[in-house]
Amino acid sequence: MSVKSFNALPQPRLSPSGLPNHWHFDLCFMALDPTPSHVLFLVQLDSGYIHSERLLLGISSRESGIAFFPESATEAAPEVSKALLHAFINSFGTHRFMLNPPPPFSLWKLTTEDPDLAKAIKEEFKKISGKALEIAHTAFDGFWKGLKSQISITGIIAAALTTPTSIMFRDFHPRTTTTCLGDDSDDDDDSIETMKAVGYVQRLSSSHPISVKMDPYNEGQNMMKEVQTIMELFKTKSSEVARKEADEGNTESAIDYALLLQFGINCTKSHSLSHLYLLKALSIPTSSCSTKSACHALLIKWYTKASNIIRSCYLHAAAHHANLSIKLSPGQVLCAAVLWFGYKTLELLSHTVVEPCVQYKTEEQAKAEVKRAKRANRYRCANVGCSVQADMGRMLAQCSGKCDPDQKPSYCSKDLISLLKDWKIHKPFCCPNAPCSVIINNDTPGFGATTKHRALSIPITSPDGTTRIFSSSTMNVEMLKEIKAHSKAGERRGVRGDDGEDG
Repeated sequence: MSVKSFNALPQPRLSPSGLPNHWHFDLCFMALDPTPSHVLFLVQLDSGYIHSERLLLGISSRESGIAFFPESATEAAPEVSKALLHAFINSFGTHRFMLNPPPPFSLWKLTTEDPDLAKAIKEEFKKISGKALEIAHTAFDGFWKGLKSQISITGIIAAALTTPTSIMFRDFHPRTTTTCLGDDSDDDDDSIETMKAVGYVQRLSSSHPISVKMDPYNEGQNMMKEVQTIMELFKTKSSEVARKEADEGNTESAIDYALLLQFGINCTKSHSLSHLYLLKALSIPTSSCSTKSACHALLIKWYTKASNIIRSCYLHAAAHHANLSIKLSPGQVLCAAVLWFGYKTLELLSHTVVEPCVQYKTEEQAKAEVKRAKRANRYRCANVGCSVQADMGRMLAQCSGKCDPDQKPSYCSKDLISLLKDWKIHKPFCCPNAPCSVIINNDTPGFGATTKHRALSIPITSPDGTTRIFSSSTMNVEMLKEIKAHSKAGERRGVRGDDGEDG
């Protein structure tokens, strides 16, 4: 694929459909976890035909594209240009779904919303000009809705994930360096270098799991010792050595060099190079899960401190890295960087930008539902006629007999009559290597989307025949069963029973 082969294509005024061969493109950030990426979106203005290319070119649908995160039109132009050429040279991938696809052709006119991006790409292959906004945005909105439907995002969650807007580089001015303690100080050089070392140690320590036995006094003493040690290391190991080791595949050196670049320690500060070396540390095959967790935590600060105002795509990217940092952390113990981001950034902005909160909350609920489905007998009461469920297995009592732990029935109540009824069923199975005696009704809906842990739920059938889950973290089993009984009584009287979620 090259500009030469692209220029060799025929360039008709009309496309094969007979409509003007005019195209508009936008660069957007698709924050769909776990595979967020920038996307080139193309639309033929008169027909509404749409095409998209994930960036970087060549990544699979299961791969994250977060490594490509341009902060200027100049950074974006090379990859966007490659994707544009690829789209036209390969006839928009029509060979994948058409027996006789039309021959490839070049465009007659190409437009984009951002003049800075237009100028940068024009320097790549000299064909960009003009504007065309409304039709392109309408087409992209439909594309976005179709994409959400394709990956089974529906209902309230789909409504919360609003259409990404075109990325505009013209009015965005990212920091070329990371500010830190001592930058505006009038102190002497030694004090400034000490401030930088403190920043280095604080940033690194904030990326590691917090100890539950942390003593504030000892932590302060330990930090000062680390600062002294790291300052001695700076004198004996140059930034060039760290860079060389990082380029050779040393994970710790890649992180070290990224932080040196952030604070300008023995080198010139560079916001973009710091990002590059944190990504390099993640890509090294020998990197451990704990090291990758720390890298993701360090990247949170890179995105949130990229400019004075956090753009939507930066917030999404920071949330993505925070999520991965938790997943990869030993025992999923949080670090200070993730906690700080959650409470000081994500929570404060959640009222205006809801997508990250909705997306990651939904993911955790989905994983919990899968876990409960694998061992349904642990989360549903086995008493005859009972339909109580729990979101945590330890909220239900279990049989204390000799049956295998993963086959034991669970109970929401220790009522003797109910237990005796189930014992008649369970007794033949209460021995080692026996199957589970609990028959799970797969027609019963899964656990409700409660907002709190340690919740109980019960299915309630409305007069119209629909079954919904009533969940509560404050009501006991007897109260839930009373609500179900009242609902049945209301159904017999022709009154619709309410259902929902209680705190």
